[in-house]
Amino acid sequence: MSGKIPTMSDARKRASRIYFGMKKIWLASHPLCLPCKTRWEKRNWTDDVHHCRGRASTLLIDARWWIPVCRNCHDFIQRNPKEARARGWLCDWGQWNSPPQDEESKRLDDLLAEAAGKQRIKDAKAQWERGADEADYELK
Repeated sequence: MSGKIPTMSDARKRASRIYFGMKKIWLASHPLCLPCKTRWEKRNWTDDVHHCRGRASTLLIDARWWIPVCRNCHDFIQRNPKEARARGWLCDWGQWNSPPQDEESKRLDDLLAEAAGKQRIKDAKAQWERGADEADYELK
């Protein structure tokens, strides 16, 4: 054991892999920065996904709470939360990192659980293929 503390849990790594795949597709279908368009009446290309409700749990992959932003607007939102809230670019107080209790959040939670199950099966198969003894073989 290396003694290093992992920077990200296995569950978060799986969620991040799902997120990066979704993000690529979503950004392609949302090419223009929403704040530039609505506040400054400009047309700038989207660089980032702004998670207006946070990134905890299923919010990381819940596109209902994503806003297409350029880097400058993302920085603006973080520096000016009061104006960002007034414009709907940040959630209300008390909602940050709190997924809504609805069917879509449940579906996304199931998706993450399914990804975790598939990873455990994949890990067990790899262990078996390496020739681990049956006593060592375990599907966690």
